[in-house]
Amino acid sequence: MNYTNRNPRLDAQNSIEIFQKMVLPACEKEGFYRYNKRSNIMINDGTKTILFVTSAPSQTKQPRYYKSKVKEFKSKYEGYSAYILFTRNKDEWSDKPTYINTLRKILGLNVLKGVVCGLDNLVTLLTQTKNNSFCFHI
Repeated sequence: MNYTNRNPRLDAQNSIEIFQKMVLPACEKEGFYRYNKRSNIMINDGTKTILFVTSAPSQTKQPRYYKSKVKEFKSKYEGYSAYILFTRNKDEWSDKPTYINTLRKILGLNVLKGVVCGLDNLVTLLTQTKNNSFCFHI
């Protein structure tokens, strides 16, 4: 899947396709389910894992969002660990200062057990969630 980086609507369509065709089936195979039909938040009760899926750290509001969402979910799902999967590889957006600064802030959040960039690392992430291990592949 190619990102145009110039047309947010087309980029969003690509992200939805990637989630539905690649991420969702792989996660469901490992016991995850969608928190609700409209979100890209996945829950696995067997491994006590919350997985947030998005394309890239493109918005400066994301660190605050993840910090508050993780706290909210941890109050509902006590003892669960939170991970973030950015489906786009870092080399696709590493030349964008906003993305890099947002990623740094996200990495600084002490509420996350892992942050992974790229679909190449999806299997590694799913394996690490089974062991409740830290997983940072950028």
